[in-house]
Amino acid sequence: MIEHISWEQFLFALAAMAALYYTYVGLRYYRRELAGGFSKRTVKPKKKRSTVIQLSEEEFDRAFTELSKLTLDISAIVPRCRSSEQLLEELRQRLAHFKGRHVPAFQKTILNHTLQMARSNGISLSEEALSHTIENA
Repeated sequence: MIEHISWEQFLFALAAMAALYYTYVGLRYYRRELAGGFSKRTVKPKKKRSTVIQLSEEEFDRAFTELSKLTLDISAIVPRCRSSEQLLEELRQRLAHFKGRHVPAFQKTILNHTLQMARSNGISLSEEALSHTIENA
């Protein structure tokens, strides 16, 4: 009986079995990827914030010194504030004269430090409100 099977029939059966096997594996383990490929959903690209701020070395040194003074100032004013609104107003006043507030790394530092100090002093402060205050001071 095996003598009557040609190489062409054997290879065709082998290819059919391999196709069935890989179809099973694809459906079993890669269902989401396959379905996503056929639906052709487009993902909206997120807007990237511009992080290119050119400061000279002297300006950066001054801004960094101001940043360290500002973080010490924040550490001093947070315990005196009784509400998040009062804290945001105090912070807005301090940031009005801070020249490095447009540098994203400095913004992140101010945001994290203020949130940490507010939490440790029992002031509930949302990250969105704080970042809005920092960006618009």
